Amino acid sequence: MKNAGDLAVKIRNSKWRVNGALGVGIDIGALTVKAVLVSNTGQALDSLYRFHQGKPLAVVREALVRLVSDRVSWIGVTGSGAQLLKSYPGVL
Repeated sequence: MKNAGDLAVKIRNSKWRVNGALGVGIDIGALTVKAVLVSNTGQALDSLYRFHQGKPLAVVREALVRLVSDRVSWIGVTGSGAQLLKSYPGVL
């Protein structure tokens, strides 16, 4: 994926999306974190793209603070760093 817009397209075409609910998709790569707030129709409403400089959890936290509200019903995580979050259950 080249950018957060690509992530929005992936979410729109996947099982992640829950009809009628806002969600956040996060892609944790070797160099970057891409995150997107997705509407109930699969449209990107806001996004974040950052080089994590070896600190992906800090950028994931930044994305969550920026994109998550009480209206978000789901969060999907993918990418090479997704397994990292299992070691830190308090992040999500």
